[in-house]
Amino acid sequence: MAGVFSRWIILVQALFLGATAVAGVSAEKVQTQGSRLRIAFGSCHKNKRASRPPIWNVIQNENPDVWVWTGDAMYPSGRDPITGKKRYGPAEPAEIQQGFQELKDNATIGYSAFMKSGVKIYGTWDDHDYGGNDSGNSVPKRKERQDVFWEFLGYEPHSHEGVYHSVDIEGKVKLIMLDTRWFRDDHCIPSVALKIPFGNVVACVTRWLTAGLYLHKFAWLWGMANCAENDFLGEDQWKWLEKTLLEARNEDQTEVVLIASSVQVFTTNPSMESWGHFPKEQERLWSLLQHHYSSGNTEANTAPPVFFLSGDVHHAEISGKEGYMEITSSGLTHHCGEPKLYGAMCEPLLSNFHQHRHAPGEYFIGLNYGLIDVDFAARTIAFHIRNRFGSTVLSYVQSLDSQIVGIGPYNDLPHTINGHLIPLLVVALMALIGGVVYLTRIRKGVDNRKLKDE
Repeated sequence: MAGVFSRWIILVQALFLGATAVAGVSAEKVQTQGSRLRIAFGSCHKNKRASRPPIWNVIQNENPDVWVWTGDAMYPSGRDPITGKKRYGPAEPAEIQQGFQELKDNATIGYSAFMKSGVKIYGTWDDHDYGGNDSGNSVPKRKERQDVFWEFLGYEPHSHEGVYHSVDIEGKVKLIMLDTRWFRDDHCIPSVALKIPFGNVVACVTRWLTAGLYLHKFAWLWGMANCAENDFLGEDQWKWLEKTLLEARNEDQTEVVLIASSVQVFTTNPSMESWGHFPKEQERLWSLLQHHYSSGNTEANTAPPVFFLSGDVHHAEISGKEGYMEITSSGLTHHCGEPKLYGAMCEPLLSNFHQHRHAPGEYFIGLNYGLIDVDFAARTIAFHIRNRFGSTVLSYVQSLDSQIVGIGPYNDLPHTINGHLIPLLVVALMALIGGVVYLTRIRKGVDNRKLKDE
């Protein structure tokens, strides 16, 4: 009787959420052959820095059934097309369209041959192929940008705002693509990445200071009060995500849920854009995961495991724990250790901010792509990060039959905004006060000696 009652509850929830979901958002269908499924994914691709030989040759040799873009499929030049001078502000949709076309047409890049190999291509955008570094909901001409991106993927334009959508693969894998740009509000200290020279570096520093010193509590001083409650996905996308996860839990054939988020979900690295800088939204996602597992693990229905795929950060890593594992692959053509100005900071940052990681050392700096092998016969799902030569550098394997009872309270999750710089600030202030006192005493001693001499 309890099992029947729980099914009725799920049905009522599905009907309610279905009635409130955004119209026009449907799931694509993908069919493959056999009991195995291979999905490749990656992000951060600059056409002019495509490796030689192209990394696409290596990925194509993996024979994936599906390729998933997790953002930044191209980068605007940031230059005026006439004068060639540095230009600030978001790129025009026409420039983004031109970059996508070059990616698809220029044979030396390697992507054109990969497209023709029969692989199904899906994905979402991030800031650069959306318009510019750290961009959010204030970018102009969003509808034109949306149309350009759908055209790049070969989709018919969807009627809703944003590029979020889902794909059913073999009826067993639910692939959910989130849009972390269209609806996203500014950070507590708005990014200057598109406004000043080295603005991307300044933006990293301001995000770090905000997280490390709890500066969001003082953001009212510059007109950003309550910025820790800023939006990330937008209410329409949230309703759609809730509905889609509920469907995945309620469909007996769905065995795995993959959620692609262009920016990292659980990182504690404060310098990068992530869900952690929007704690209200991150907590809502956590509550949704808790509901997914707690409501799904009944006699009548076992919730399929959820995994996150992300990009953006120009390195690879494996984060989280069973129930909310996150696999980040970023850097198809460039990585965080390369820039002359700040490349040396990459390794220390990754070494220091490791609390979110599955194991402290599970990160990789170098060109990379991700690979997912789902074996329905052996009942396993395996995640691999491979370098530009196709060698495995990181791995994680989990049983499809793992019983995930729960994921714990949100407060137990390592947070990005955690005040970790406050002790250093206290030490610095104490040192400053001590130095002033010491210099004052020296000065007073010198003055006393002068008086005695007189």
